[in-house]
Order: sequence, then structure tokens, then C-alpha cells
Amino acid sequence: SGHQSRDCTSSKTQNSQDNSCYNCGAVDHISRECPNPPRVRRIENDEVPRKPPSTFVPKDEDVEVLFKDHIEQGEMFTKLFEANVTLTEGGLHGRSEKGKTIKSFDELELTEQLAKNVESAGYKYPTPIQQYAMPAIFKGCISVN
Repeated sequence: SGHQSRDCTSSKTQNSQDNSCYNCGAVDHISRECPNPPRVRRIENDEVPRKPPSTFVPKDEDVEVLFKDHIEQGEMFTKLFEANVTLTEGGLHGRSEKGKTIKSFDELELTEQLAKNVESAGYKYPTPIQQYAMPAIFKGCISVN
């Protein structure tokens, strides 16, 4: 019957209570310090569980209303472009890569509506994070949940 994990007698759960690494099973470190790449967890038949579809239905608003509250760039906004960016896959233990970067939203070849929305929002050029992340997202290297 139901019980809390600390009361579990299953060997699998007890093993995780002895400070061994959940990723590789070694006892000399814990999972967040694991030097190995993240373990891929597989479900039978190689099926990855999917999130249920979103049930959110946005209220229908006039386009002008959506973009009327434009936030102006602050004095420190240009300092943001001096930041170093490292793109990693798989969290802290993922691999780093340089990957493709963009210098303008035009390079993304957005659909007409998306390009119009970017312009209406007042975005002139992508931030350093956007310069690295957006090409990777469009390429399918990063999932956005």
C-alpha cells in the first residue's frame, strides 16, 4: 500500500538514500556533481512520455491592445550585450558548443506574422541569449517547455 519514500523498503529507493549518484550509481559523488553525461531514461518500447496538450485558451484581444504596453530599454540594456554566452545541451553536465548565432531577427526567416509581432513589440535586435538560443531552438536542439 501507499507509503512515503523514507519508509520504503525497496532496494532501489534505499540505494538512493545512501548518497550515491542517481545518474551513474557511484558512491563518491551525488548526481549534481556527476562528471558523466545525464543518463537517458527510457520507457518500454522507446516511448517517451508526453505532456498532455495545453488546455489554455487565450482571450481574444485586439492586436493594438497586445502591443500597447511597450517597455522601453533601460540605461543598462546595452551592457547586456557585453555578456558571454555558453550554449549547453543537457543542463550542467551537457556539452558546450558554439553553434550558429544570429545578429538580427531577419536571419531567423520568421513567418510574416511573427516578424510583424517582433516589430510591433519594439524589438530591434536580439539579446545575447536570443542570438544563441533562437537558432538552436529553430534547429530543434533545445526543447522549450
